[in-house]
Amino acid sequence: MSRLRAYIALGSNLGRRAANIRAAVRQLSREFELEATASLYETAPAYVDDQPPFLNTVAAVRASCSPRELLATLKRIEVEVGRLPSARWGPRAIDLDLVLYGDLQHSDASSGDAAPSLPLELPHPRMGERRFVLEPLAEIDPAARHPRSGATAAAMLAALPPEDAAPLQRVCPLGSDDDEGLVRWGRRTLLMGVLNVTPDSFSDGGRFDSAAAATAHALELEAAGADIIDVGAVSTRPGAVAVSPEEELRRAAPVVQALHASPLRAPISVDTSCAAVAAELAALGARVVNDVSGGAMDREMLPTVARLGLPAVLMHMRGDPATMASLARYDDVVADVRSELAGRLAAAQAAGVPKWDLIGDPGIGFAKTAPQSLALLRSLHRFGLSSASAAAAASDALDYPLLVGVSRKSFLGAAVGVELPPQERAWATAAACAASVPHADILRVHDVSQMRHVAAVADAIHRGGGAPPASTDNR
Repeated sequence: MSRLRAYIALGSNLGRRAANIRAAVRQLSREFELEATASLYETAPAYVDDQPPFLNTVAAVRASCSPRELLATLKRIEVEVGRLPSARWGPRAIDLDLVLYGDLQHSDASSGDAAPSLPLELPHPRMGERRFVLEPLAEIDPAARHPRSGATAAAMLAALPPEDAAPLQRVCPLGSDDDEGLVRWGRRTLLMGVLNVTPDSFSDGGRFDSAAAATAHALELEAAGADIIDVGAVSTRPGAVAVSPEEELRRAAPVVQALHASPLRAPISVDTSCAAVAAELAALGARVVNDVSGGAMDREMLPTVARLGLPAVLMHMRGDPATMASLARYDDVVADVRSELAGRLAAAQAAGVPKWDLIGDPGIGFAKTAPQSLALLRSLHRFGLSSASAAAAASDALDYPLLVGVSRKSFLGAAVGVELPPQERAWATAAACAASVPHADILRVHDVSQMRHVAAVADAIHRGGGAPPASTDNR
């Protein structure tokens, strides 16, 4: 049998939902060639209302076995991940449905054979009524076609009744694969607080290079409203000199270890372009990888992120901090940066990172002049999430959550027309942050208390609601 593309719908509403789906996708990648994953969605239960909400996604795999053999493998994976016998459409740790398998069609009811122990219907008989299947399916391939009706996934999604018209809630297990770590994109703008533990950062080098000082500042950032703490041990300012992985770990490891042992609740992000450093810091408690090179400076970074099972911010940059200023030459800065960033995000998926773990960053100020950075800020709608996956094919958006880092950067002084030291760029930072909402899902900032107010007002204008108090989450 030739190798065909199969679309598998995954769902979980018992136990550690995100962990269950992650485990099932990993098993699929061991059994078949995993080609794509959709975003992760939180959905209301269907058919039986009295049960917890689900997490859902769709994965595309390439297989050469028979449809019934493929279905048998899916049922085995369900058991291995932890599914127990349950009522039809009832709560379950994991559910794997074979939605499409090439253009194959099969119905046990019309085959005339004796009832098999493993019933098989292809395509899935209820796919056309399930938004929790169609939306992630259309996200992966809006042209995926129903072999009987000929309707595409995008067309079936658009044909759902009005009561099913609202897009589903996209989520990311940002802090952990437990439900308390689940971020619901679009509800409000999150703040990533900057914690530099370097001696030479452009803004605050040397201020927090001890574990005690860094921990105290991280707790202050969290109290002020930071949702994520981003620990950086290597300066990435223009012209910065690289340091060895050993030196980076010497600076960062005691800080990450101290933060993990502290009362800090916000997830710890590590700002590194070295795979070995990311792995070591993840073992000490880091929950997010923030790579300014988009995984380009270390070819092991993307496979390492996939193996760690952590969300990753991939930023656009050309060259490295020492050379990037000389590489700010573009035919069309918005189109070129968008294309190059899309390539890094696609490379991450090809390395095994599921789409729901990926966050894009256009890299404001990195291999960009001040006018180029401003042009990117004017076009953030081309980099973030599509408003609905049904329109993703026609949308110009990259369709990934978006992080924007403008805090205290030199282009702000150029825009103001006054040479400002980094610590005096808070007002200009505020203007750039406000202009980034609602397209930015995360703002990376130094002045968390002030930018929290900026984000709250911008959210109230653009999203219909401001940020909750700093002590609450975004659920």
